Amino acid sequence: MKFQFSNSNHLNQYLRLLILITFLLGFSYESKAQEDKPELNTALDLNNKGAAIITTNPEEAVRYFKAAHDLDPKQPDYVNNIGVVRLNEGKFDEAIIQFLRAVEIAPNYYRGFYNLGVCYQKQGKHQKAVDSYLKGQKISDTPEINFNLGIVYTRLGDKVSAEKSYQNFIKIAPKDQMAQAIRDAEQKIKELQK
Repeated sequence: MKFQFSNSNHLNQYLRLLILITFLLGFSYESKAQEDKPELNTALDLNNKGAAIITTNPEEAVRYFKAAHDLDPKQPDYVNNIGVVRLNEGKFDEAIIQFLRAVEIAPNYYRGFYNLGVCYQKQGKHQKAVDSYLKGQKISDTPEINFNLGIVYTRLGDKVSAEKSYQNFIKIAPKDQMAQAIRDAEQKIKELQK
């Protein structure tokens, strides 16, 4: 996987990839309970069907995610997944509603806060993006959240926080999988120090 951020198009592609990776990394927040209740297994199956077609048939995927949520309303992944579809379509306000629902269902749901940050960042609401990313970071300090914090802090003119975020990204990012992104972060640090 190669990451380049020489222009905003590459950055947007990277953010979309991160959103999709975050989405695909897992969607079984309460999987242990699913063994006891068949409707929870059905909900998970519906969610998996939606995940399989999220890029090829997003509206059908949303129908699966909604049906899964109807069966298991305590599972934040299903509404989060609807938000991911809307985010990828550029329907940020609709996506934000879904991500807020996800963190309302599960206040320690990292992906909801991360995705909220991405939406706010894309809308140019950088302070709201920072606030969302920081809430997510308290739950799970990931490379992606640190890189995005570096971007939004830079846009807010907070060079110290941006540099700190990029340095943390470099520290925790998997060297083999994110080598290009690490080089980009190192370059961004040099630019911040000018």
